[in-house]
Amino acid sequence: MNVSVSKLLGGCQKDKILLSTEVPRGTPDKMAEHSYEYYQQGVRGFKAKIGSNPVQDAKSLKAMREILGDKVSLRADANQGYTPKEAIQLCRLAEKHDVGLELLEQPTKKWDLDGMARVTKAVDIPIEADESAFSLFDVMNIIKKGAADVINAKVAKAGGIYGVKKWSAVAESAGLGAVIGTEWGVGCQIAAKLHLGGSTRNIHPVIEFTEMMIHDTMISKPLKLNDGYLEIPKGPGLGLELDEEKIKLYRNGLNSI
Repeated sequence: MNVSVSKLLGGCQKDKILLSTEVPRGTPDKMAEHSYEYYQQGVRGFKAKIGSNPVQDAKSLKAMREILGDKVSLRADANQGYTPKEAIQLCRLAEKHDVGLELLEQPTKKWDLDGMARVTKAVDIPIEADESAFSLFDVMNIIKKGAADVINAKVAKAGGIYGVKKWSAVAESAGLGAVIGTEWGVGCQIAAKLHLGGSTRNIHPVIEFTEMMIHDTMISKPLKLNDGYLEIPKGPGLGLELDEEKIKLYRNGLNSI
């Protein structure tokens, strides 16, 4: 049909997406230093990996906000590391320190939807379900339990582009938002995330592309950040082309280029 994937999905509602990258867990100073390195590379969205000690984690978020300023996106991922009580404590400390935390991802164990619902009801910071959501049934169960404000609908775990659209529609019907997180994939997957982010109303305007900061995406024409944003490809299909020469090199066993 010679049209872009976003057009097939209903058309773009935005033409660019703010890139976010993950910052590994560490001391407050190390996390601030690491995030600032990304900032100097043009990144304007950050997700801190936390989930150990709420007091220490809140200090890390505070240190990141202080070095990055108040104009960047800041989120956090606890990776199931808290009890409900600890998650509530972290959120209240984040508010006390005025870190402007946009989301807290998967604060409790993936199976503890009742505990996550306690957190969701107790705090103002939106709570995101990631490990708790691996099927459309999981999404419905999270909604029924009131266990999250946002669903992480990664392309791979949702079963592809169509799967993300279904998850997002179900979330939207319940008044929930959706997020597309980091996925270990090359250019095709990155393009899919961009098209979904641009064409799906309740997907948050910040999408994680940590994979772009860590490994080769094998795209023939590298994507460039413009004030922290990636433009949504406008060409037919996914709009990005893979570098066939690089693919051949990797197939022949070259581990790095």
